[in-house]
Amino acid sequence: MSEQTTNAVTGHSGKKPLWIYNLIEKDQKDGTKKTIWNKVGMAHVNRDGSVNLFLDAIPLSGKCQLREDREPTEWRPRGSLAARAEADA
Repeated sequence: MSEQTTNAVTGHSGKKPLWIYNLIEKDQKDGTKKTIWNKVGMAHVNRDGSVNLFLDAIPLSGKCQLREDREPTEWRPRGSLAARAEADA
């Protein structure tokens, strides 16, 4: 068996699936913008470098990101609600 190479377009080795996120920008009350990352599907990189997309939802904004899944140790709670929940536990 040959070792799997990294895709030149996505920079992904193809071993783990990629997640597809729809990026939605919302205006905040203070005038700033907040980006909401909505997971809408997964993608797999094939041996020939092509990418298969499996969408659970159709992104209307047209702005999407492909990201590798993070390792469980990389996830960190965010915001005051997460801090309060952690303190109550």
